[in-house]
Amino acid sequence: MRRLIVRSMRALLLGGLMLGLPLQEVSAQSTGTIRGEVTDAVTMRPLAGAQVQVVGTPRGAVANAQGAFTIPGVEPGTFTVRTQMIGYRAVEEEVTVAAGQTVTVNFSIRQSAVQLDELIVTGVAGETQRRSVGNTVSTINAERLTQLAPVSSMNEMMGARAPGLTVLASSGQVGTSSRIRIRGAGSLTAGQEPVIYVDGIRVQSGTVGGGSTVQSRDALDFINPNDVESIEVIKGPAAATLYGADAAGGVIQIITKQGRQSGGDVQWTASYEQGNIGWILDPPTNYFTCTQARINNAAGFPGCQGQAVGTLLSENPILDTPGAIRDGGHSTFDISARGGGEAYRFFLSFQDARSEGVYFNNFHDRRSGRANFTVIPSATTSFSVNMGYSRTHTQMPLANNASNSILRNGLRGQPGANSPWEPGWRGFPWYLANEFDQQEWVERTTIGVTGNWNPSDWFSNRITLGMDKGDRVNQTFYRIDETGRSPWGAVQGTGQVSRFLPVVHQWTVDYVGSLNRRLSEDYEGGLSFGLQLNRQQAESHTVTGSGLVANNLNLVSAAAITEAAQGRSEQTSLGVFVQGEVGWRDRLYGTVAVRMDDNSAFGNEFSYVTYPKAQLAYIISEEAFLQDVYWLDELKLRTAWGRAGNAPPPFAADRTYSPATTVIGDATVNQLRAASFGNPNLKAETGQELELGFDASLLEGRMGVEFTYYNQQTKDALIFVPNARSSGFEGSSRQNIGQISNTGLELLVTGTPVYRRNFEWEVLASFGTNNNELVSFGGALDEIRFGSFASVQRHREGYPLGGFWSVDVVRDAQGNPVINPNGSVTVDFDNETYEGPLLPTREIGFSNTFTFLGNLSLYTHLDYKGGNKQWCAICSVRSRLDQNHWEVNDPNAPPEQALVWTSLQTRTHIWDADFVKLREVSLSYRLPSDLVRAVRATGATLTVSGRNLALWTKYEPWGKADPEVVWDPTSEFGGLDYASTPMTRRLAVGMRFEF
Repeated sequence: MRRLIVRSMRALLLGGLMLGLPLQEVSAQSTGTIRGEVTDAVTMRPLAGAQVQVVGTPRGAVANAQGAFTIPGVEPGTFTVRTQMIGYRAVEEEVTVAAGQTVTVNFSIRQSAVQLDELIVTGVAGETQRRSVGNTVSTINAERLTQLAPVSSMNEMMGARAPGLTVLASSGQVGTSSRIRIRGAGSLTAGQEPVIYVDGIRVQSGTVGGGSTVQSRDALDFINPNDVESIEVIKGPAAATLYGADAAGGVIQIITKQGRQSGGDVQWTASYEQGNIGWILDPPTNYFTCTQARINNAAGFPGCQGQAVGTLLSENPILDTPGAIRDGGHSTFDISARGGGEAYRFFLSFQDARSEGVYFNNFHDRRSGRANFTVIPSATTSFSVNMGYSRTHTQMPLANNASNSILRNGLRGQPGANSPWEPGWRGFPWYLANEFDQQEWVERTTIGVTGNWNPSDWFSNRITLGMDKGDRVNQTFYRIDETGRSPWGAVQGTGQVSRFLPVVHQWTVDYVGSLNRRLSEDYEGGLSFGLQLNRQQAESHTVTGSGLVANNLNLVSAAAITEAAQGRSEQTSLGVFVQGEVGWRDRLYGTVAVRMDDNSAFGNEFSYVTYPKAQLAYIISEEAFLQDVYWLDELKLRTAWGRAGNAPPPFAADRTYSPATTVIGDATVNQLRAASFGNPNLKAETGQELELGFDASLLEGRMGVEFTYYNQQTKDALIFVPNARSSGFEGSSRQNIGQISNTGLELLVTGTPVYRRNFEWEVLASFGTNNNELVSFGGALDEIRFGSFASVQRHREGYPLGGFWSVDVVRDAQGNPVINPNGSVTVDFDNETYEGPLLPTREIGFSNTFTFLGNLSLYTHLDYKGGNKQWCAICSVRSRLDQNHWEVNDPNAPPEQALVWTSLQTRTHIWDADFVKLREVSLSYRLPSDLVRAVRATGATLTVSGRNLALWTKYEPWGKADPEVVWDPTSEFGGLDYASTPMTRRLAVGMRFEF
């Protein structure tokens, strides 16, 4: 097996090398070799993956599983050798190399919670040291995280890892999307998702397809988490100015693994994981009381026949019915190769991941590969090519608001009542719901080419060209009806197939040039300039065929009736920027920049927009008055101010007309009908933000603290305003008139409370708050009222966007419901009560890693979100219409309780949504070296892991329920729970080998 794997990967590697990598042969007799080991200074454990570099040369290597490295082909002379690794302080040693000789240098390095010399690439003009940046940049060490935690998607990797970054899972089904927000909600109609880049290439992100009846897919599921080196998050306009009119919602840069010079060795990694996916939160039990009226109605309530008045019937059709739900499963196989020489680097990978959900018609399969190559033809020039390819196949069941879904019909069943199909089920039973067949095939290709040319040590150039192409086929198939009842509809009963085929292209052109010089002994300066072009083109075709001859012949062309439709959209943005930087004594850094943007979605009467920024960073710990503070290693004070935009969607500024037909005399003729009024003055929303904070390294690198206060204001917010009747256009048009505010605090604490040779305890704690407010509608509106199943949400000045509002029944002075003469209650619709915000106002992520004896590790990760509310729409429907909720049937409750719960009041159905989830637990054991060498490996790790293992929450409408999920992930503010699939538990056992 191993030989087959090695041969396959070797063929890929040789194919890449034959593209022209200029391998250079150097005589072993005229050069020397540097050899050594890299270990942790305290635990003495080898540090696999540590990078060792001969400073000033392209020579380097990466430590293997034993911490050993070899750098051949070093010219004779005296050199500085530097080793570095994420989470550790960089260390340098001077060595003298003689021709034909081997010199040994060993490194013993210490952990460092905050690294100000770390290079970052997001939100800056070229690679920049963290010490000189005035805004906060959160970094997620993805490579280490995938070795510790059971993460299978990018959303799982980002959840509760960085303060200010909110990731909310929409459903417990496999293959579904999550909602990503950075520092709250900053827009009403222009979107709230951050911009996402992969290796400098902008990619399609957010949700794909779906709605309130079928869950959406995740646009980022083409990325294999094991291919990712790190993730950088910049969180608002103060940091995102250089990304222009699309970046007010923040920017996420996903950096994939690159090749490393490995002294001629190829580092192989292979892993396999298999496990179970199961239901963890029980659905509610349905209750029904046999009243005299129901006993008298034998046809409508056969279960009450022979029962006494007041008899309470109960059942749980979802749990009690075999075949309604199942225990799913998942498996993942990964293999990768990494290495390089003096003039080339490479990283190759392949993954096969398969998941089956808790529904019989829910699965998600992904096969992906990545090939990253770097060529270094000279000391001044390098080229890199990053290619990713994936194919996913997903089947989604009906869910949430779908009348024919398992959860909806199970939760709304009435024990003892007559049912159209099966007792206890409101509508469709489980076997019909499982027949729903909607599948999606997605082929995703990303390719980026980056060239670096540095003709001198003070002048550098970088250009990136890239493309992200996504091809989807979404098919819904209804089999020819054999029941005689056409449960899916008369047309669907004849056999129907519908195919939606969208193709999305995203192109990126990004150039940055930088001039950096030391101006004097105390001062250094830099000037950067650049251009960025982003273009998206989307085209879709929908074809439907009804009236099939046979189920196996389910081609649209073979149907009796066919229909077709086509859609197309394009959007292009172009921005240029210039940035100036100055540094004083390697401790005080100032940056100013300005970017100008134009966008095809802007109105004809609007030209371009300008975004400035200014930053200041001060390494105050370099000052003499702090040198004697023994517990303080480094302290950076920082502040940043900047603006960025949020562009409107395509065609929002245009006046459009739609085709229609009319009859003139006896003839049918075509005509145009007014569609969208448009706005020729439309422009991007403007986000403006001020950041204040500090970064500190304490106790000899044992503890790191990052603190940030932010004040973000969205001006010229796009709001739908009703068109004037005189325009001849119905509906509303976007206007730049609103203002939105987001303020908050962010804290990240990392550290090693216990750091000993045989035991180590590492901690990462992130904390964030957000206070969101709609400041103004610009005088155009009083409020926007909305909500599903009841009008419970408002956009109202002075309150959070999408906040929840409730109404109650009329009550007396003692708070008791007022009973009308006819025995009913009255809902007081004239008096609303503000209940709380839609999005969490506070979040905490808390991770612990315990390492025993250097080879046994226990990892845990907790996720807390709170301060917000959830509208339990299914509770309202169960109480009002189905009358199967416990509070309606509780025999010990006062009679007015049932009257309140069966009314149109909403107060009892808006709940606190605070929760704590035990997201991840994993136990890893690194096998002894003697045992590993028996299979010709350099390292092997056995891992037992679990995800979503426990939930503590205030959201208990029938016992523990999941307040995180929503019924429609495509809705920016549609926050409600209506038969949404809660989180599911995932257990797994995995094995990882290194060669």
